[in-house]
Amino acid sequence: MEKLVIAWTPEHGDCDWLILDRNGNRVGAISRGAGLDSLPGGDRQVVWLLPGTQALSVSASLPVKGRDKLQRALPYALEERFAEDPEELFFALASTQPGEPVQAFALERERFAEGLARLRQHGADPERVLPDYLALPWTPGEWTVLTDAGMLYVRQGRSAGFTMESDAGWTVLRARFEALAGDERPQRIRCIRGREPHGPIPDLEGLESDPEPVSEGLLGVVPEALAGAAPDVELLQGPFGRRQSWIPWLRPWLPAAAALAAVVLLGLTGFTASWVQAAQANTRLERELRAHFHRVLPGARWQGQSMARAEIRQRLQQGAGQSGSSGLLAALGAVANAGTGKVRIQSFSYQAGTLQLQVHAPDVSTLDDLRSAVSGQGIHATVQAANQTKSGVDGTLKLEAAGGGAS
Repeated sequence: MEKLVIAWTPEHGDCDWLILDRNGNRVGAISRGAGLDSLPGGDRQVVWLLPGTQALSVSASLPVKGRDKLQRALPYALEERFAEDPEELFFALASTQPGEPVQAFALERERFAEGLARLRQHGADPERVLPDYLALPWTPGEWTVLTDAGMLYVRQGRSAGFTMESDAGWTVLRARFEALAGDERPQRIRCIRGREPHGPIPDLEGLESDPEPVSEGLLGVVPEALAGAAPDVELLQGPFGRRQSWIPWLRPWLPAAAALAAVVLLGLTGFTASWVQAAQANTRLERELRAHFHRVLPGARWQGQSMARAEIRQRLQQGAGQSGSSGLLAALGAVANAGTGKVRIQSFSYQAGTLQLQVHAPDVSTLDDLRSAVSGQGIHATVQAANQTKSGVDGTLKLEAAGGGAS
């Protein structure tokens, strides 16, 4: 499958992009300064080169094993390195080797989410996200440096590096190099020269004095990078992991599937509770469990993890024996038939013949279109709330079968 590689900074409206064929060869010219609405369509794998200034490469030595445990421990192990609250950051793990420090990337959670949302709004749903400095070619035992259009991109390993403005970047590069012992230093620093300006190139041991010219800059070296020692990195992890849309499956299986997912979630988080307590993060886990519980059963009283699981099982058993379950399926079927491709259903609850949906839509007009489409199928639908957010509108829809009343 072809790849659409996009170099784009969320704060700017324009982006650079190129297309690679299935063998990694470039197709056509590089497009520069294009708007997101001009991105080419078609069935291609989208790769977003996130600005390296927004994906800080970090490492830490942790006494725990397993990706889930490492992911939970990183914010607490690294919190002193950041001015931000750890809750505002998202940490993506690179592959780790036994006995070596954990390599990860720190991103601002909200900014990253907004960038993904904007790309998806323009039909470019990334299947892979990399820091731009990992789009440089690299081989073991060396560093790769690209100076391009006033920026310095440095790849120090398979999954490590940084991006900075050239003037400051060369100073940081020298400091990192001189901080290493002789046997830890790279045997070679490969230097690639892109577009002007380049900044003051220092005299470092192993730094090539005759840089390779690549007039097309960062995107000009991408084909070599993705075909060579590709980084074992994927920033789409955890809450940003790719998910398939479940709207087409709304019809008969959604109620049972959603409740079962809640039971599994509670079971999994309960299983990890003992480790979280050892890591002094029990308060955070409790808050997450309560949020999931109230999302599945709005209005229900929280009485601890074991009681939450019992409550969900009881509701499932009651729901299986109620004649009103056909009303639930009818309401969900109406939502599925309404064509909700632009609307994301976040949670729902069903009581006494009334289905309440918590949804997210691009705007109020789209939310009202959903209400009208559902009402046209014999289901009485009303919008009870519509709150504007940075990425759209969070709304509450109330659905009742024709005639209303309790089941």
